Amino acid sequence: MKSRALFHAACGAAILCLIAAVFFGLRGNTTKTKVVIDKPSPCTQEQIEAAAHAVKRDFQRHFGWELLELTYEDCGVLENGKSTVLFKSVIRTGFLTDGSVPPRSMVYWRFWVAQRPEGSGWYVVSCGYG
Repeated sequence: MKSRALFHAACGAAILCLIAAVFFGLRGNTTKTKVVIDKPSPCTQEQIEAAAHAVKRDFQRHFGWELLELTYEDCGVLENGKSTVLFKSVIRTGFLTDGSVPPRSMVYWRFWVAQRPEGSGWYVVSCGYG
């Protein structure tokens, strides 16, 4: 009876460890992300950096990859007067993406970021190839 209880406890602990590994292992890594702003912009340096921070925050929540670099591409203004920022990125994946590239490859995505309507911060509007 004790061995059965021990077996169930060990299985439960293993399942919890697996769940924790999946949960924490799928968080995107942005600790070494380099933000490159190498061209003039109508947006301020602070706006671009705040937009980059929003990309990193979103990336950590939704991707299990490593964001290596964010490069400022363009800045615009929406009809409501809020700014938008476009970044291109370099991402290292840990698995096959669409079958056309090997594991641990570089993926180049774009991120569109906009100011929140109430002006309190930035959020990712869209991301992906293109």
